[in-house]
Amino acid sequence: MKLIVNKEFQTIRVKKGLSLSELANQMEVNVSVVSKMEKGQPVRPATARKACTALHEAFETLFTIEN
Repeated sequence: MKLIVNKEFQTIRVKKGLSLSELANQMEVNVSVVSKMEKGQPVRPATARKACTALHEAFETLFTIEN
């Protein structure tokens, strides 16, 4: 199972007025993690949860599950 970031992820981040580093700080991850997410690389469930919490968005809004 892979968690894939939806294409709207970056748009949502920008609409909320967050830079890559600001979101990374809120998620308590390295900025490279957020950058890789926005480039479509699969993420771990814990990282996905942090992103949902930081952006105040539902999982389904930000991620897709691929088998």
